[in-house]
Amino acid sequence: MTSRERVEAALAFEPVDKAPLEYHPCGRGLYEHGEAFRGLLKAHPGDFEDFSDMPIPRPPAEACGPDGSYHEYKTDAWGVTWESRIFAMTGHPYRQPLADWRALEGFRCPPHALAEDAAFASYAKRIARVRETRYAKDGWFGFFERMHALRPFEDVLMDVYDNEREINRLADMLVEYELEELRLMCAAGVDAVQFGDDFGTARAPMVTYSDLFTFVIMLCAVITLVVTILRHKK
Repeated sequence: MTSRERVEAALAFEPVDKAPLEYHPCGRGLYEHGEAFRGLLKAHPGDFEDFSDMPIPRPPAEACGPDGSYHEYKTDAWGVTWESRIFAMTGHPYRQPLADWRALEGFRCPPHALAEDAAFASYAKRIARVRETRYAKDGWFGFFERMHALRPFEDVLMDVYDNEREINRLADMLVEYELEELRLMCAAGVDAVQFGDDFGTARAPMVTYSDLFTFVIMLCAVITLVVTILRHKK
């Protein structure tokens, strides 16, 4: 079986020659293990996109102290400044554009990278190449994680619990943004998209089940429905 046939069969609960294998590329793992990590990917190929030739990341010299310690601030496309003390890890929000809800009025989501013709054409070519033999899955959508990147974590929890108007408006903005991102990915021919969020602590959800269901899970259900419709129209 080809990798693509293997994944499609597994998703349809049909017999396969072996269990499909997927690697999640991690910059930190690649930095720590270097060529040994890439060698593992080459020796035991997965059934999804091949990342075995990813360049090994290196910390910028200006972020490293005389003792070899690492400390860096980076501002992303959403206007969040992240502080990192472990290279190739996400770090923690240092400055958040929506720490004060008064900033919401002027807040705008960043442009979609795939909306540019050249970027979309390059992405579609990459997806087509993957689909020749492998299963093309992409995306990592997380409403809740985006929210508490833009706004302090405890405030987001209280906003959800109190059903504040602003948090619902922000949720609508993020849904619209990610629907367009999904539309572009589907237009490029991806086989599947993935969602990832963390709603729980070690013992229980961060807020009540009812709040999670009405606020977050329903958002995911809406996007899943739209993606399904888009895929059936192709």
